[in-house]
Amino acid sequence: MLDSAQASSLARLGERIEQLYGVPMEVEWAVHDGQFVILQARPITNLPAPREVWNDSLAGDYLWTSGNVSERCRV
Repeated sequence: MLDSAQASSLARLGERIEQLYGVPMEVEWAVHDGQFVILQARPITNLPAPREVWNDSLAGDYLWTSGNVSERCRV
């Protein structure tokens, strides 16, 4: 089992590999004499297509709603 420092180190190593190749990578690794060893790395080819972000209401101090005044007021 990895401790917190080892997990952080491995995550940074994975980020460096992804930056090197420019795409998300599947990385197989091992530990030898206390050091991480990369066995192989290959692009992840079955990622879902990125979704378009259309809800711009998250960018400001406002919220869009489909509710109207008559639905919110009690008579």
